[in-house]
Amino acid sequence: MWCYELTMHPFHQDERENRSMLTEQQIIASERQELMKLLAKVPLRSVDENVLIASWNIAQFSDKKKKRALQYIADICERFNIVAIQEVKSNLRGLAKLQELLPGNYKMSRV
Repeated sequence: MWCYELTMHPFHQDERENRSMLTEQQIIASERQELMKLLAKVPLRSVDENVLIASWNIAQFSDKKKKRALQYIADICERFNIVAIQEVKSNLRGLAKLQELLPGNYKMSRV
């Protein structure tokens, strides 16, 4: 069993200044590229070889998460076969929004 920790670091001052000239879409594309580099550490899912399980405490996950944040969460979730998300509020609309961004047949189960 392997454990991976993915941490995106805040931008340095000079990077922030350069980013101020970019459009929102360019910033998101850049951040998603950085995220994909981090996710490259996680092995790819393979039906015959492995089952990848993620456990993630997303503080106070609710339907108030911005679409940008939900897209990043979806990018990470789709690398795993099973994802356990903790601290989901009683309102499940946030999870429904997340599920819409995921490809394939992801199912929600409340425990």
